[in-house]
Amino acid sequence: MPEEGSTMKFKNYKDTMERPFMVYADWECSLIKTHEEGKTHRHKANSVGFYFVCTFDDPRNQYYEFKGDDCTTEMIFKLKEIAKECIEEMRQNTEMYLTVEEGTIHREATQCVLCNESFTESNKKVRDHDHRTGKYRGACHNKCNINYFQNRYLPIFVHNLRGYDSHIILKQAFDIVEKKERIHAIPQSTEKFMTFSVGDLTF
Repeated sequence: MPEEGSTMKFKNYKDTMERPFMVYADWECSLIKTHEEGKTHRHKANSVGFYFVCTFDDPRNQYYEFKGDDCTTEMIFKLKEIAKECIEEMRQNTEMYLTVEEGTIHREATQCVLCNESFTESNKKVRDHDHRTGKYRGACHNKCNINYFQNRYLPIFVHNLRGYDSHIILKQAFDIVEKKERIHAIPQSTEKFMTFSVGDLTF
């Protein structure tokens, strides 16, 4: 138990950053009769669609659709292709530029724009910038700046992921995943998953 009077403070400031790329997906399944004991039907995917979203460039948003017995496998291969391109783009680091006004604001800043704490000799003031655009974002602590980054993966939001959709994805992903890639999962129970990742894809 925590000590009386102790407090907790949010420190994962990188989790407040808007993701540059994300995907929304959903499956349609057929109910196939089965003779398995205790089960009358099983779900079999017949089609899947996903919408790719680029949060800083709307014309790049695009809808993809796959049909047939191999729809899930085809979707995963396409997502892996998109994820590779997105992560390569996220690795870019555009040189920072400051306007005269921003330079003045930075010099006069006394608190970190992320944690709102004052600057100290042991945790000095530095310039934070958007690595994609080079735009100055504000004055912050050196430690806050180092930890203010986005993990490089493609997030995929799936309707009914905790239901049977997760089983459809994992079954196909296990068969096609490369040796250097790993499947990580956070289960809710022995049958349901809260989230899982397949290489650079996080569902």
